[in-house]
Amino acid sequence: MSDMSASSGDELLEHTAREQLASGVAAPDAFVKLLFAGVGPAEAAVAVCVAAGSPRADAQRRLEAFEGLWDAIEPGEEAEAADVLAVHGYFEPDATLSKDQQEIAARLRVVLTTIEGVPGGYAVTLWKDLRTGRLKNAFLQMESLGSVRWKENKAFWIAMCQAGEAFTDDDVGLGAARRRCRERAVDL
Repeated sequence: MSDMSASSGDELLEHTAREQLASGVAAPDAFVKLLFAGVGPAEAAVAVCVAAGSPRADAQRRLEAFEGLWDAIEPGEEAEAADVLAVHGYFEPDATLSKDQQEIAARLRVVLTTIEGVPGGYAVTLWKDLRTGRLKNAFLQMESLGSVRWKENKAFWIAMCQAGEAFTDDDVGLGAARRRCRERAVDL
């Protein structure tokens, strides 16, 4: 999977995937349809990822994280492979963040430096949210998880307060989470 350029076969697969997505087929389902049509799993994954908006080089680079997945999938488990890719955000393109969003993302990454170990499922979702620009979701998830796992970590709560200050939204849920972060930082 090292060739970053698209062949005419790749372009045809991407066109097919793009048509499926445009007709309302979800990316994981488009992937499975390509598999059932006889397309190899890596080629199908890249085609759907590109059709969903990612540059080919990004799709191929992100696919490297799933090396060995195809060997573990038995016939009849194609939908499970699609679910693994979808849960990890493989089909979703990287967000192009505004300057303000870049600042928020940077502050959220600072928060992550204050803790040891994020549980696997949460780590996957946090990474996906940061990569795809769902920064509010990442902040809310970190606040919720922090209230259970890192409630005594003052550095975490201070960093969360700083991350929360970077948001300009007047969202009620976000405002409540910022307030809880301030309360926890002061209480420690």
